[in-house]
Amino acid sequence: MIHDLRHTIEDIARSQLDNALEDGPEFDFVTDFAVPVPLRIVMQLVGIPQRDHKQLLSWLETFRGVMNTEYSAVESKNPAAMEATVDYFERLVDARKTDPQDDLISRLVVESELSDAEIGANCFDFIMAGQGTMSEFLSNALSLFDRHGLFEQPIQYEMEVVLEEVLRYRSPLQSRVRETTESVTLHGMEIPDGESVVLWIGAANRDSQKYDDPDTFVPDRDPDHLAFGSGTHVCIGAPLARLEGPIVLRTVVDRVDDIEIRHDEATPKPKASKLGFERLPVSVTPT
Repeated sequence: MIHDLRHTIEDIARSQLDNALEDGPEFDFVTDFAVPVPLRIVMQLVGIPQRDHKQLLSWLETFRGVMNTEYSAVESKNPAAMEATVDYFERLVDARKTDPQDDLISRLVVESELSDAEIGANCFDFIMAGQGTMSEFLSNALSLFDRHGLFEQPIQYEMEVVLEEVLRYRSPLQSRVRETTESVTLHGMEIPDGESVVLWIGAANRDSQKYDDPDTFVPDRDPDHLAFGSGTHVCIGAPLARLEGPIVLRTVVDRVDDIEIRHDEATPKPKASKLGFERLPVSVTPT
């Protein structure tokens, strides 16, 4: 289903760029493009009606707030904050049982053995994975393209390869907390069983034992990185991100003659666990 989205991704990227340029050549790349494009794409894939997009985004923000707070272990045991989300997906799954559509929810209802709750939970998780970090990924890529002159030489490098280096060099998700299931010794330090450990993905992706000159952005490096995690914790949205990123950024490159980023006016993400932008003002000259 993801690979069938190629033309949809192109259409959404084009229309959203047109929307961003309606009021002139200057706009905020984050708010006017990098946030709505991934949201529209993943909502269409999952099967969320357009009238409900804003409500789903609000629930996503609520969930992230619960998840990222220092009291998340306590707050996650209180279902009240997310009850409306659960009710919404229950109704949507029920509707697809009698009226299946060309979307992920319908495919899971018809073709999988997942329970209704599991279908709803997986779809919500997929939307979350396909929206937030994807927005940061696109903004990080645009910033790096500008700083390293890649807009002037877009055909010199393979877009898919460049974007893997973007993910290594500016990993949108910088850290995650995990709990050890057994004691382990790393570089002479023993970490006991049952300990909470902060995994710094961004630091791992700059490991000098893994990469030559790790603090330098090398467009054709094509690195093996941990931006999407690994093992059972690998990002559920990784396949969509790898398809979507190159298509969206090629669309931007093809639709503009010149793009200027006002780096001095950019606002970075305020959390150490995220690497991206709250605002990224740009000035664009369309083709």
